[in-house]
Amino acid sequence: MSTFLEIPSFIFNLVGKFSGSFLVFAGVILLLPDEVAGTIAMAEFRKENLTSIWLFFILSASVLVCYLGKAIWCVIYPAAIRAMNKRKRHHLMLERLSSLSERENLWLICCLYYNSQSMNAPLGSQPPSALRSKGLLYLGEGHVLDATYTIPDDLWRHLLSIRDNYVPKVLEPREKIEFERVLDRYRQSLQPY
Repeated sequence: MSTFLEIPSFIFNLVGKFSGSFLVFAGVILLLPDEVAGTIAMAEFRKENLTSIWLFFILSASVLVCYLGKAIWCVIYPAAIRAMNKRKRHHLMLERLSSLSERENLWLICCLYYNSQSMNAPLGSQPPSALRSKGLLYLGEGHVLDATYTIPDDLWRHLLSIRDNYVPKVLEPREKIEFERVLDRYRQSLQPY
């Protein structure tokens, strides 16, 4: 034990683990039929100490309830915190998605159109660096002139669910060619050479 404050916690955990057996023991003494208690010489002990046994029973029950409550809380509380943090990240992600520039949106459109969660660009190029600073991309493998930027999984799943907002579902052949030409020009504009 490293600190003095851990001693009460250690004692509570120790008593809490045994409180269930204490509760069963006191319950057996209290609820044992008189005939059976008389055969094992427990009837007189029960009559003399009835108040003490009831107090012991109630104390054991309350310690057990507190111990189980603490154990359940130790499981539920971290899960609730994770869920709240996930909701906050999702809300922040949606907020950041709504404030993207045209070039940053084109990055997402390229990824969605080509169904690729990652795209390469030089390390200091503007749209991926801005998206990375907003937490919408992370830097993967690669080198200075050809770094891989990847969209995080939760954002990618969200983008796939609203894909129709970014990429038209049906394009005429002429529109498709023009759309691909714009995306190719955009991708080429990211290259320094």
